[in-house]
Amino acid sequence: MTVTQAAENRTSGSSAEPAHIVQFYEEEEFLYSRVADFVMAGISAGEPAVVIATPQHCEGFRTLLEPRASLDGVQFLDARETLSTFMVGDMPDSRRFHESVGAVIARNAAGGRNVRAYGEMVDLLWRDGKPEAAVRLEELWNELATRYSFSLLCSYPIGNFYRETDRRLFEEVCGRHSVVIPTETYVTAADDEARRREFSALQQRAEALETEIAHRKELERALRDAQHVNAFLLEASNALNRSLDYESRLREIVNLAVPRLGDSCAVDIAREDAKAPAPEIRGGTSMVVPMSLPDRFVGTLTLTASEPRYSPEDLALAVEFARRAAVALENARLYHLAQEGNRTKDEFLATLSHELRTPLTAILGWARMLTLGGLDPQTQRTAFETIERSARTQATLIDDLLDLSRVVTGKLTLQTELVDLASIIANAVATQRLAAEAKGISINVQTSDERAVVTGDPTRLQQIVWNLLSNAIKFSDTGATVTIELERDADRGRILVRDEGRGISPEFLPHVFEPFRQADGASTRRHGGLGLGLAIVKYLTELHGGTVSASSRGEGRGSTFMIALPLALRRNVEADAPVRDEIVDLRGTSVMLVDDDAPTRDLVVAMLRRCGADVCAADSVLAAREMLSVRTPHVIVTDIAMPGHDGFALLEHVRSRADAIPVVALTASAPAGDGSEFAAWVRKPIDPFQFARVIATLQQRA
Repeated sequence: MTVTQAAENRTSGSSAEPAHIVQFYEEEEFLYSRVADFVMAGISAGEPAVVIATPQHCEGFRTLLEPRASLDGVQFLDARETLSTFMVGDMPDSRRFHESVGAVIARNAAGGRNVRAYGEMVDLLWRDGKPEAAVRLEELWNELATRYSFSLLCSYPIGNFYRETDRRLFEEVCGRHSVVIPTETYVTAADDEARRREFSALQQRAEALETEIAHRKELERALRDAQHVNAFLLEASNALNRSLDYESRLREIVNLAVPRLGDSCAVDIAREDAKAPAPEIRGGTSMVVPMSLPDRFVGTLTLTASEPRYSPEDLALAVEFARRAAVALENARLYHLAQEGNRTKDEFLATLSHELRTPLTAILGWARMLTLGGLDPQTQRTAFETIERSARTQATLIDDLLDLSRVVTGKLTLQTELVDLASIIANAVATQRLAAEAKGISINVQTSDERAVVTGDPTRLQQIVWNLLSNAIKFSDTGATVTIELERDADRGRILVRDEGRGISPEFLPHVFEPFRQADGASTRRHGGLGLGLAIVKYLTELHGGTVSASSRGEGRGSTFMIALPLALRRNVEADAPVRDEIVDLRGTSVMLVDDDAPTRDLVVAMLRRCGADVCAADSVLAAREMLSVRTPHVIVTDIAMPGHDGFALLEHVRSRADAIPVVALTASAPAGDGSEFAAWVRKPIDPFQFARVIATLQQRA
């Protein structure tokens, strides 16, 4: 009889000699058959049997045994539950093992009978990553065999030992058994037990080697794939960065994606409010991936194949390609915006030059004519009116530029108080009434019976309404009607300005509040201006916590602008009565003027003397300090920006004196800080009546 036959006789039960047998296997079906034969041999010999296996294996063994014999003498135990009775931490406990498993064997071995036992607990420990515990359990079985007569069959899948590093533990497992049976694929050999053990070891090593080879091949394949992926992504990055033209980049994305990522590719650019979808594979024949940036969703790529081919790896590559495509498209978009900004800037500078030179031409021309003389009284009046009107136009343009600069830099501050919107509308209509009547345009004012009071800067609020009303009149035809309405609800007041003029095209409507943008930017345009008015309206409205919107049914069909402002908590406000233009009496008031610009100095001196003031003038701070040493004026008026020493230096000198002389600042820009250093600020160009009122007010306070 060969050694192999002897081992098989022991597992099948033809030998009654107790043994500790290990069976290695590859397929579950072989295990079921081998264990069923082992248990059936015990039943045939009248030996009780104990099967400790997983529930699935127990059921498989029952299925094979029940047609062959009664199972009254067979005890089935759950391997995992039995393990839990004697495991302490990660290792089996000897005492608990003998109390648990040993008690089961003892009961079945009563009367000196030999017991058949099959166990899978060692395999479970191995699969749990506890090979040392599995070896220790094999030793406990051997200790139990010194007390009771039983034959034990253990089993391990040969796949448990797939690594070369498992060789030592494999040899230890074999060393704990008296019989080692190779897997079902071994060839019968007429040799001794040692030969069979060596054969099992060779099987383990072969399995480990094959696994290692397969693993290395997989790594090599993955490396090649990674190299191909990196080469593709590098090519894509280079190609997408060759041009900053948006349309060219869209075409390049499709050219790169086909055929590497699919048989066809569609690029969909997202709307501003769209949300990025999750990357997904649809039916194996298409992939949808978002083109996203950290702060913006650009669009989606849809890749399709003629037959199912897409895998998770393909999806990951498509996601990275889409990310790079998003960066390329965003760069192209930003470049286009920069180019558009440059074009708009050039158009604005051309418009600015034209708008500033036009009133300057009238001013210089009429000034030259007045200098030459010989004009009749009517022509002189026309000259004076034209010069004043042109100067005011030029001042308005400069004010718009300064206002925009202050808003953008965050330096525009509001002098807030409670303001009745009805009075704001009334004042704005009063200032525009003459311009409307000149074009035969009627202004229809509709206000609510209930007051709408807001907290705001009355000057800036009037600027908002004035701009909207001025635009409505400018772009309306002769004989048209401009309507301005005041509405209110629980917490907001709304001002609506409607006109029947040229309207706004749907293409330009989203850009109507952008600075420097004009619907008609050509040199042949009919209406002047810098394109800043509506941008300033938007900024000022938002500074007041409100919103502004525009609507139009299209060109030639008029437009509507709506301002919504939060109402103030207090409603009891008395609106200031509009101040009339009249000459203020400054007789008895002495004024010292300090300004390095001779024309401005001459104008202010003439203005104040026209009101009866006693005026002395200095062209520098040093000259003013000498004058102060011999006379004390009621009010000092000083320019801010002067060579050598500025207006702040003069203010500091005045404060060092014992007498408290109010100092008025003349400036072409916004007040520095909160403006509290000076008694008042007057912005150039100077309004004579307003300036005289400031002097009179300070004199009264003094």
